[in-house]
Amino acid sequence: MFCPRCGNNTGTDRFCSKCGYHMWEPQMQQPVPGNFQKPPQNKNKGKFLPFVILALIIFWGGVGFILFNDNNGEEEPENPVEVVFDARQFLVEEDGNVRPMTSEEVITKIGEPEEVEEWSYAFGASEYPVTDFYYNDSNYSYCFYNDQLARIRIWVPTNYTEKSKIPELYNLDSGTVVSDTPAEYRVEDCGVHDLWCMFGDTEGTIDYTYISYTNFFDNPHDPVTEGDGMQLPDLQVLDTDSTVDGYVRYATGHIVNNSSKTYSYVQVEINLYNGETLVGSTLDNVNNLSPGAVWEFKAPIFEDSANRFAVVNVTGW
Repeated sequence: MFCPRCGNNTGTDRFCSKCGYHMWEPQMQQPVPGNFQKPPQNKNKGKFLPFVILALIIFWGGVGFILFNDNNGEEEPENPVEVVFDARQFLVEEDGNVRPMTSEEVITKIGEPEEVEEWSYAFGASEYPVTDFYYNDSNYSYCFYNDQLARIRIWVPTNYTEKSKIPELYNLDSGTVVSDTPAEYRVEDCGVHDLWCMFGDTEGTIDYTYISYTNFFDNPHDPVTEGDGMQLPDLQVLDTDSTVDGYVRYATGHIVNNSSKTYSYVQVEINLYNGETLVGSTLDNVNNLSPGAVWEFKAPIFEDSANRFAVVNVTGW
């Protein structure tokens, strides 16, 4: 290579040995406009970001408000009450009318009873022959008068949340409430003649239940299947039974105070029979029976020959 200044042959030297001219410098690559250049800085970048975020918040907040109001506009479906016993299954529709089942129809539906008991229901000075079918270890009793189902008694504790929902537990209508006390809840015209639930000491628990298909136990002289608002006796016998405690037999049952007053004294009088022969009598009494309260009486039977009994009188003051 020759020096352009003095013509000296410098070969590959970087500088001319004669005049010192700088023979070679690496050429810097010139940037090509538009290639690999950083984009120009946007001085407004981020300026509108808060406004964008605020707009999104307002938008989604409005959507949420609309959805919330739509959900509130629709009634939430209530939790259905689980039926624990279907009382309507023992009703038969016939010629446009509804009637309770006969004993044979009940047997056809749920099978032969574990036990059958014949007894007499005393109402005033009269007695009425009644037949009871017992099922499920005697926890269910089906009571027949004139071969028609008059009442089902259930001695299985049942839980409830609201008294107004109790009829639904038995697949019945709300009906007309005729008694609502700490001791009982009773409704009439609820799909059957009446539903009667008795409470004990456990809150939210029904101790035992009566489902009446006729008014036989209110007025056996003229039983009907529809409630007609008739007046119940102030002191009403709900049921009777017998038990053995040690070596003594007892006539037992339940009596309810349907009145609005507290009876300072209540007495139940019971006749004892051997067949149709009167062989003796017994009684039991209690003090301070409050309105709506149910009394479980227990009268001793000392006559060994007695094989049945009947309540003949209930008095109180």
